[in-house]
Amino acid sequence: MNFVPNLTGTLIRLEEDESSRFRFEIWFDYTKQAMNLIREGAMLAVPNFASNNYEQHLSILEVVSILPMHYALGDDPRGYPGFVVEAARSAVNDWEEQETEATEDVTKIRCIAIPTNFELVQSARPTNGNPNLQEESNLPMVGASVRVLDTAFTEFVVNYGIRGDENTLGRRRTHP
Repeated sequence: MNFVPNLTGTLIRLEEDESSRFRFEIWFDYTKQAMNLIREGAMLAVPNFASNNYEQHLSILEVVSILPMHYALGDDPRGYPGFVVEAARSAVNDWEEQETEATEDVTKIRCIAIPTNFELVQSARPTNGNPNLQEESNLPMVGASVRVLDTAFTEFVVNYGIRGDENTLGRRRTHP
C-alpha cells in the first residue's frame, strides 16, 4: 500500500449526515504543492476504533470538498473594509511563499470527506503482501493522522470487486 509521501492531515471533526451517514472534516497544513495533490475524489486513510495490538484498521474516506483557509481573515468579511481588504491582500503572500513547506499556522487546507464503507487492515504479522480491503468495521478516530492514498492504491479501492475484463478506472478495454 502506498501513500502520497510527506502529506499527513488530522481528522478534526466527525458528524452525522443524512445523505452519506457521516461527514468528516480533515485539516492539512497548507502548501501550494498539497493544494495540487489533494483533489475531490481523492481517497484518504485514517485509523479507526477497530485497531488493536495486532492489526491497524484504516477507514477509507473520499474527499468531496477542498478549500484553502486563511484563519487570519476569519469567517466574516463584514469588518472594517480597509482592514479586511488589507488582510486579504497580505494573505496572498502566505499562499505564494509556502510552495513545499508549511511555515504559517494560520493557513490550512480544509477537506470534507465521506465514508466509502471500506477499511484497509494492516497486520503486524507477515502477509502475502496483498492489501486486505474489507467492509468498514468501526468509526475513524477524531484526532488521528490522515494519509492520502496514491493513484495506484486509489484505483485498487475504486475497482475493488470488479472483474479484470470489465471497464475499470485507470484500465479501459481497447476492444469492443
